[in-house]
Amino acid sequence: MKTTIDCGDCPATPSSSAIKFVILYEDRTTGMHAKAFADLLAAADSRSSCVASLWRSEMLVFPTLASRAAEDAADCDFIVVSLRGSGVVPFAIRDWLEARLRGAGARDTALIALFEPIWSGQRAAEGARHYFRSLCAERGVAFFSHIATPPEDQADECHPRIDARSEPPETSPEGRSRQTAELLDA
Repeated sequence: MKTTIDCGDCPATPSSSAIKFVILYEDRTTGMHAKAFADLLAAADSRSSCVASLWRSEMLVFPTLASRAAEDAADCDFIVVSLRGSGVVPFAIRDWLEARLRGAGARDTALIALFEPIWSGQRAAEGARHYFRSLCAERGVAFFSHIATPPEDQADECHPRIDARSEPPETSPEGRSRQTAELLDA
């Protein structure tokens, strides 16, 4: 799927001066995170528009779609990989990147890895960051990564506190039945 993002007062029209992104993402949340990041980068640049080509990782296993994503990446400025950060880079993204980053350094393409705050911790994302860093070093590609921190008002939703006063769930069949009935009555 290809979209054009408006930046500034000028209408966004794909041109040779537009910033070009290829975004590989795992799910809706990571896709939205990458899109917001691309918007921020584009807004900070003096060019008036950017073009983002978004590809869900599951689609890259299909040769036709993988080659279309490769066509988009052939002249892009940034490849943005947005992951949950569970420590595992999906095979489809890994395979696609290894094939496509050859020669990307000569084209001044940079790889940016984004990790979601809900799923990522420094430790969990470190394996993926090491993989990306090594791959980019081999291919002569600039590499950047970012683990987002949740906004203050969402911190508790991302990392719920454990209330020491809360009772453990009932494990007996009678207790589970009572809890189920309470939930249905509520």
